[in-house]
Amino acid sequence: HAGCFSLAAPDHGFEASTDFFFKAGEPVIDEATMLMSPLGASAEARSADAKKAEVWLRWIKNEIWS
Repeated sequence: HAGCFSLAAPDHGFEASTDFFFKAGEPVIDEATMLMSPLGASAEARSADAKKAEVWLRWIKNEIWS
């Protein structure tokens, strides 16, 4: 799984993520799992993406420094 979370403001986040698999030895994007924050998303959706970014940041810091 590859995920990217970005914050434009404390309560305004963006997400782009997807899963990959190998086919004939080559990586292929699993389009069924692709998530992207849509343009014009609601404030509630941006807030939810910001929370995902915060959770991811806590997780990755724990993985690196624990």
